[in-house]
Amino acid sequence: MKMQSDNGVLGSVMGDEISQAMVHLPRAAPGLPEAMTGETESLNHGRVRVTFQLTRNKHNKSVMWYWRPTHAEPIAPSE
Repeated sequence: MKMQSDNGVLGSVMGDEISQAMVHLPRAAPGLPEAMTGETESLNHGRVRVTFQLTRNKHNKSVMWYWRPTHAEPIAPSE
C-alpha cells in the first residue's frame, strides 16, 4: 500500500515543470497572499495544480522573499 503525504504528487513533478507553474505568479514580496497556485503540464500526471507558499529568508541584514512549492495535485480533465 502506497502512502500519500500531505504534499500530494509534488515529489514526482520535475523541477522544470514546477518552474513553469511559477511563471504567472507575481514577484515574491511582503504583503502578498501567503499561498498561491499555478498550473502546468506534467509528464507523469498530466495537468497539475501546484501550490506555492510565500517564504522569507533572512541572512544578516539581507531579507529575501521567494515562492516555495508545497503541494501538487493532478487536475481532473473536466476542470
